[in-house]
Amino acid sequence: MRRPKRRRRAAWTAKFFRFGVPGLLLCLVTWIGVQVVFQSHYFEIRHLLVQDTRHISQDTLRATFAPVLGENLLRVDLQSVTQRALNLPWVQEVRIRRKPPDTLKIDVIERHREVAVESRGELYWVDATGVVLDPVRPGEQVSSYLIGIRLDGLMGKDPEQQRRLHTGLNLIRVVQAHPGRSDLPGKFVVDLEMGAEDPRLNFPYFTLRLGAHEHEKKWGRFLEIYPDLQSRGLVPEEIDLRFRDQIVVRTS
Repeated sequence: MRRPKRRRRAAWTAKFFRFGVPGLLLCLVTWIGVQVVFQSHYFEIRHLLVQDTRHISQDTLRATFAPVLGENLLRVDLQSVTQRALNLPWVQEVRIRRKPPDTLKIDVIERHREVAVESRGELYWVDATGVVLDPVRPGEQVSSYLIGIRLDGLMGKDPEQQRRLHTGLNLIRVVQAHPGRSDLPGKFVVDLEMGAEDPRLNFPYFTLRLGAHEHEKKWGRFLEIYPDLQSRGLVPEEIDLRFRDQIVVRTS
């Protein structure tokens, strides 16, 4: 009665030596191979191929990525490396690729100067998301800029300051897309001191109030009435287009 049990035990033992032992050996060899690769000096990072950028110097970029030199190419934490670069104000996006055996290829996408914002008597370039980039340098041409926005609010992602920025950007785009008559002053200031609900375009000789909505439509109405005001010899101080059925013109 005991022979069948011994036979089954012998069969399981044979199967273990036939399939189990080779499997364990394969796992062991694989583990040893992985350890050798991860600890090998052959895969130490020795080179950084960093794309040239317009506003960030190569020295700054290399200093940012220098801590990864000497790390294992296959084990380096790319997310941590990316975050270090994203802490630089001009960096919008970073793309990193491993190039065995010892190189990281790094492409940096910079932010764009979208608009100038006045703060405490100085102008600063800001991108479309509200990131403050750098001061406007002497001699740089600025045809329009925003006032009434707090830079610390932008950097802190304050919702009201973000709304003001987006309203100002939209107004500048509307005016640039439909410039109108050649005798219309090209330089203007978007005044957001009263908030995003009551923005004002300050031209050299008059102020235009457009309200919170339908900016493109209201700008078109202004372009229609402006020649008529000039033909009548009227010199407006303020043109108010906030109302649906009327235009209020205040003259000097």
